[in-house]
Amino acid sequence: MAVAVPIVVHLFDLRRYRKVYFSNVDLLEVLQQATRQESRLRRRLLLASRIAAIVFLVLAFANPSINRDGEALQPGTTAVSVYIDNSFSMLQRSSDGHLLECAKRKATEIAQAYSPADRFQLLTNDMRGEEFHWLDRDDFLTAVDEVRISPNSVPLSRVVQRQQRFLHDASADNRRAYLISDFQRSTSDIESLDDSLLSAAHSTFIPLKATTVDNIYLDTLTFAAPSFRVGDHVELSVHLRNASDRTLEQVPLHLYVHGRRRAQSTATLPPHGETVVPMRFVIDHGGAVEGFVATADSPVTFDDTLFFAFNVAQRIAVLEVYGTQPNSYLHRLFAADTAVGYRSVAVGEAAAVLSSSESCDWVVLTGVDAPSSLLTQILHDYVRRGGTLTVVAPDKADRNAYAALLQPLHAPLLDVRKQGDLRLSYIDVDHALYRSVFSTRPKEAEMPRFHSWYQLKPTAATVAQNLLTLPSGDAVLTAFYPTAQRPCYLFAAPLNMAATDLVGQSLFVPTFYNMALFSRPLQPPYHLIAPDAPPVELPAAIAPPARLTGRYGIGAEEGSEVCMPNIVVVGGSSRMVASNLVSLAGCYRLSAPDVAAPLSLAFNYTRQESVMEFLSADALPQVKGHTATLTATQPVALHVGHARSLAHLCLWLALTMLLAEVLILKVRIKKSDKTN
Repeated sequence: MAVAVPIVVHLFDLRRYRKVYFSNVDLLEVLQQATRQESRLRRRLLLASRIAAIVFLVLAFANPSINRDGEALQPGTTAVSVYIDNSFSMLQRSSDGHLLECAKRKATEIAQAYSPADRFQLLTNDMRGEEFHWLDRDDFLTAVDEVRISPNSVPLSRVVQRQQRFLHDASADNRRAYLISDFQRSTSDIESLDDSLLSAAHSTFIPLKATTVDNIYLDTLTFAAPSFRVGDHVELSVHLRNASDRTLEQVPLHLYVHGRRRAQSTATLPPHGETVVPMRFVIDHGGAVEGFVATADSPVTFDDTLFFAFNVAQRIAVLEVYGTQPNSYLHRLFAADTAVGYRSVAVGEAAAVLSSSESCDWVVLTGVDAPSSLLTQILHDYVRRGGTLTVVAPDKADRNAYAALLQPLHAPLLDVRKQGDLRLSYIDVDHALYRSVFSTRPKEAEMPRFHSWYQLKPTAATVAQNLLTLPSGDAVLTAFYPTAQRPCYLFAAPLNMAATDLVGQSLFVPTFYNMALFSRPLQPPYHLIAPDAPPVELPAAIAPPARLTGRYGIGAEEGSEVCMPNIVVVGGSSRMVASNLVSLAGCYRLSAPDVAAPLSLAFNYTRQESVMEFLSADALPQVKGHTATLTATQPVALHVGHARSLAHLCLWLALTMLLAEVLILKVRIKKSDKTN
């Protein structure tokens, strides 16, 4: 509509010419034609300059832009989400310092490339609640400066999903997401990123590259035995891994227990290889045992230490429920052992003992021909509370009574009684009951003989594993699983010499003694610090409220961490939820009003970030119109918005057209000389 104004002026600009009479008009006709052509050209140039001036002036106010990646950029405010990877792998060094410091400088550069009126979000691996709030630019820069290394590792798809959802709800004209990371393979699940996940906002990936990717780390730590007593020789196996391309020799390992160095060793590691280093120490006191194994490596040091903790076992409460008389072999095995509180009661007294408040870790039912319905119900309740039960078949078993006892516990049933003279043919040495008994698989060792046993008949509900098997295929010892926590056991032969000579052989001792040791919940040497870590199974029943105190290790002071974990009591066991409370690796003490001595628990960082393998820039997601990749050396300011504004160019062009109009009006076009 504005362009119509100069057009109308041009159309109504009608100039009248006067007629002048001359005697000879040959030369005047040439002059008149040249003047009319000059006037017509000048008028058309004026029209063009005026139209162009109006067009460029209108375009300048319309704020046009050139889109580099095909994304429409709207004028107005911008919502910017910046993710800084602050996981342990960002401890590596580049030519400009630690990767985390480079990431923080890049985030600062992004913020300064936008307007102070824009809104910003800072997202890290911590993903705390305060990170999901908008910040102005000054507060954003302050938050970036406060970012520190975190033990958490978050998958890339989860980060993108959080950013896109947060930006989707933002009331802004433009939305931008930036991800600054080393893009480690273990966490960069790019196969989970698709167009639908990246549709809310344009994402820009900024990969950072370290100058070196060498790393040595302690992977896992295991104990050879499930439980320990004062004076025991503890053997632990440390798995050491090399995540570099070169052979490493004489890698040092040091074992510390309660702040004192107890052992040391060295290892040689091939490129990308691993080794298992055994280390030993002696338990010289009761209660909690705390320590760690350490090696030397730089600059990635979070995985150079493995903390461990366990509690020296108190007396294991063992209850034998017998029919006519106690089993002499069990009495001989446990009665003189100070680590076991052994007690035997007749079947008529068992219901009252098991119903009392006294705790019992392991119940052995031996020599009972027909368990009563009351005893059966009490044993079912005992197992559901987390107790361990071993059923030894008697000489004359009431199979119906035992079916009522065993079938609800997912155990096989007692079938016909068989006679013979068979030597044991198979021992499941991979089961936890025998895992620490044999250093090698027994081949030519003398096996126990069985003369009388019950054939075991599985049912549809049976969940069992055969541990000792005869050549006929009959299992004489099976582990069944009423719950997923730990097994119970069924021995298919009476414990006497008439049925088997196992009671007089060396295999009898580890079989039944390990049943007692494994009757308590197995305490792992440590737990992992991770947002999705499962609850910690406590080795003793602890009722809330509880208190988790202390941090023990290199450069740490006891009592420096205090928190109130959530304790969940399920049946007769307790679980602790501390995934959001424990953030530093070390040894902690858990205390509660009903616990005489605090329990010791160790926490370590996950080794997910220990393998230094990273995605290249070409491997990052390339979704046209939704993603882009920016190297660490490219200026962010040239990439912000993915479009270049042309408003200033249009304004200058409008002024140029106005200047051209003035020149056309002031300067006459020179005529070229013509000859007739």
